[in-house]
Amino acid sequence: MSRIPGHVVAGTGSPFPAGVFLGRLADVKDTYSEDGKSLDFAMQFQDITPIEGPQVGARPFTQRITIITNELSVVDVQEFNDEVPFRLRDAATLISQLAIALGYQMTVNADKSIEFNMEEFLENLQSGIYKDRVLGFEVRQRPGKKGTPNASRVFSNITRIFNPEAQAAPVAAEVTEEAPAETPAGNGATTLRSLRSRK
Repeated sequence: MSRIPGHVVAGTGSPFPAGVFLGRLADVKDTYSEDGKSLDFAMQFQDITPIEGPQVGARPFTQRITIITNELSVVDVQEFNDEVPFRLRDAATLISQLAIALGYQMTVNADKSIEFNMEEFLENLQSGIYKDRVLGFEVRQRPGKKGTPNASRVFSNITRIFNPEAQAAPVAAEVTEEAPAETPAGNGATTLRSLRSRK
């Protein structure tokens, strides 16, 4: 009797395991919609070793970060309240943690808020300035949303990024909505400015 795992039946890869890992930032590419209204960055980590979690061998991990959705860019959001789309609030968390981990210049206020040039940081990130930097990251798993074609799947997403040499790491964010990871990357030809110019 043969037992076929669900992810094999569905023709998808097994989910990346949950845990805390070190990984080399290997690539950042853009993936954007045909209508020019949405832009994601696909950030790939390679040479991954566990801090707390299983060994993953040579397997890479790609995390998608939504930069623009429905023509609204994360860099243009003035106040991150519940009216801001979840994907952009989630993006702001990962982008902020990534900027801190990479030592990007910023102002840290008394209330623990930060101020920095997010658009410039993202363009530097996309250009490859930070390639091969080793970062720490936490992966959590969550089930697909009930009532959708992905209900039977398990998704893995990065919820925390940190500098492994720092004394303290940012607190992990809770993922409450579906944001599929390990998305195929685009061709790296689009920047925030060029996408905005299509409007």
